[in-house]
This record gives sequence, C-alpha cells and structure tokens, in this order.
Amino acid sequence: MRKNLSDATLRGHVALDSSVLVEILDGSEIGSKLTMALLNEEIIAHASFVNMAEAEYILCKKIGRGDARKAVEALLNSGYVAIEDDPTMHVLASEMKCERSISLANCYTFAVAQITGAKPVFAFKERELLKETSQKAFANEIAFLEG
Repeated sequence: MRKNLSDATLRGHVALDSSVLVEILDGSEIGSKLTMALLNEEIIAHASFVNMAEAEYILCKKIGRGDARKAVEALLNSGYVAIEDDPTMHVLASEMKCERSISLANCYTFAVAQITGAKPVFAFKERELLKETSQKAFANEIAFLEG
C-alpha cells in the first residue's frame, strides 16, 4: 500500500531512514514533497548520525564527495531534521541488530522512532524489512513513501 504525503499517517513526528534522507538530498519527486512537508511543518523529522552518514555515502556515489558533503551539511544546518544522539538509542539499535536481520542503519531508524515517539519512515519497501515484519511485527507501524 502506498502512503503519500497527504496521508495522515505522515503527519507529526517521523524518524527518517537513510533512504528517505537520500531522496530529500537528491531532490527527487518524493524528496521534494517531503521537503515541502518539512517546510510547512506538517512533519517534525528526526534521524541519527548513522542514517546521515549512510545517506551521504549513497549520495556520494551519485553526485560526488564534495557535493554530497555540501548537501548533508546544508540539511544538518537547516534545522529541519533533529539529529538524535541519546545513549539509549545506541543500546536499542544494537539490541535490534542482535535480534533481527536488517541493516544497522535501519535499526537506528527504529531506535530513533522509539526514543522520540515517531513513526519510522522508509522510502521503499525493502525486502529485509518485509521479511522481518512477516516473522515478527515491529513495535512501531512503518510508513513507506513508495510501494
């Protein structure tokens, strides 16, 4: 099921996965809609430094190191994404990584969601997330920007 930005499920506090950060930084159609939601204060975004680092290296492969760094710095300096660094988040992420077969960055997305009371948002339905969800539901309902 596709969730779009006019959907009420993407209002309020959201924990942005690296995939969503890449879409924002890359200026894709999805990313532009999310940027507008941030600017219009429809969403309050949270992320981790791990997710920012993953987004930067993915973007680096697309547009080069310098431009990727500038894009990430601009997003960090904008204040539109709160970077969470609570020590509890690191414990939660490591516990989830121990229990589940998902990437460490995805674990951080869920940990950020848990400590902030936010909805975890991913750009796409990743195979590993769907597999894990079918085996055991995540504590937070997941939103995907694209089906």
